[in-house]
Amino acid sequence: MSYLTILPESRQKNMADLSDEEILHRALKSEPQLFAEIVSRYKAAFLRKAQVILKNEQQAEDAVQEAFVKIYIKGGRFKKVAGASFRSWAYKILINTCLTMYRTNSRVRTHLSAEEFDESLLVTPNTEWEKHVSRDEFLSVLSRLPSAVSSLLHRMVVLGRNSEDIAQEESVSVSVVRTRLHRARKAFEKIRLELI
Repeated sequence: MSYLTILPESRQKNMADLSDEEILHRALKSEPQLFAEIVSRYKAAFLRKAQVILKNEQQAEDAVQEAFVKIYIKGGRFKKVAGASFRSWAYKILINTCLTMYRTNSRVRTHLSAEEFDESLLVTPNTEWEKHVSRDEFLSVLSRLPSAVSSLLHRMVVLGRNSEDIAQEESVSVSVVRTRLHRARKAFEKIRLELI
């Protein structure tokens, strides 16, 4: 795996005082070599997150590399707003990249199981902050979905109910719930991609 060259130690000390947003702005404006500091700050955490989603070290490394490229290319679109930092924006790009790679590598299957859907949204966090971001992203998209769809996803992902429990609650078959879940995933994915 070849990441951008890491900056010399003396330069890194100066970079430590700058926020991610400032470094990104300077890298895009006139100093592209500064993007190496962003890579240095996020590489290890991104790899951990990608490995949890993809369960394959090589694919995780590829996804992280692709995510950094997307962050650099889309960097001009990033706008700091209340409640959304560069970090949360960068993690969204990483997670979307991993999920796209996961789907591409799993084309033989028609859809994810409910358990895998839960995992891909609320992947095992490595820090309390990552748990907060993943949950915030999920809840943000959930709030934009129609109530029937959001209710199903809320019960499965947030409350931890499975297809059988929901089928029994609603007096329908498990296959009906799975069909609804499949449609809900598509609606969720569409909204989530629009938010990036």
